[in-house]
Amino acid sequence: MNQALIQATPPPRLLSIVTVTRNDSARLALTLRSMGRFYGDARFEHIVMDGKSTDNTHELVAPLAGTANFLFHSGSDKGIYDAMNQGVAKSNGRFLLFLNCGDCMQAGPDELAGWIEQLGGQESVDIACFSFSQVESSGHTKVVHAHAATPMHMPTSHQAMLFAAGFIRSHPYDIRYKIAADFDLYMRSRRQCVVLAPTQAPLTIVEVDGVASSQPMISYREYLAIASRNLTGLERVSCVIRIGFRAMIVIAVKSLLPTSLVSKLRGMS
Repeated sequence: MNQALIQATPPPRLLSIVTVTRNDSARLALTLRSMGRFYGDARFEHIVMDGKSTDNTHELVAPLAGTANFLFHSGSDKGIYDAMNQGVAKSNGRFLLFLNCGDCMQAGPDELAGWIEQLGGQESVDIACFSFSQVESSGHTKVVHAHAATPMHMPTSHQAMLFAAGFIRSHPYDIRYKIAADFDLYMRSRRQCVVLAPTQAPLTIVEVDGVASSQPMISYREYLAIASRNLTGLERVSCVIRIGFRAMIVIAVKSLLPTSLVSKLRGMS
């Protein structure tokens, strides 16, 4: 009987990819299309957490119902980060990637599997940081490379971070934050265990104009609170000053300049 139970337990996958969505079927379709190469590959799984959508999301995912490594769950949650925590609970991967609705996978299964194997064991890695392709609202695309971990800002987009399963399970997203819980999670990692990926090739294609970009006042307020809670001494003072200064610049620019010009300037940076 015990042997039967052991045989019935699925082997761990290399990577669980979690996507959170609600009434956003058009952008979800982009994400699903980019995942096509991964469906049926037992090394990976794609978990879509749906917040009880009332659009055609259910019809969109229906053709994937028989795919062994695709899971669709529709239910209640307390916001984006709570849904992401629920996705973690349903995952079976050594590492996790949170691919936002509308963002896309750029790397293929074989190259991604090779990169994960090079990362080694989870004991020495909390977060692996990859490069990503950033898409502006203007349509301009550029590759943004990950950089070494610092307390001032994240080394890369959270949609280009692989989180070790042990780390993300013991450090779930803090759902008190509505926009910057990914920054809080990064700040709670072991800095020496935030590593650069073994490649500069982009992992994902990320939309730049997300929730944080559209609500700078809320996002920077959360960034300041997170820095204050997670840092001490001169490091905290320096980080809070830099975040505060950046907040003033960003909010002033967004208030004074038209959106089209802001996107153009950001694309040139």
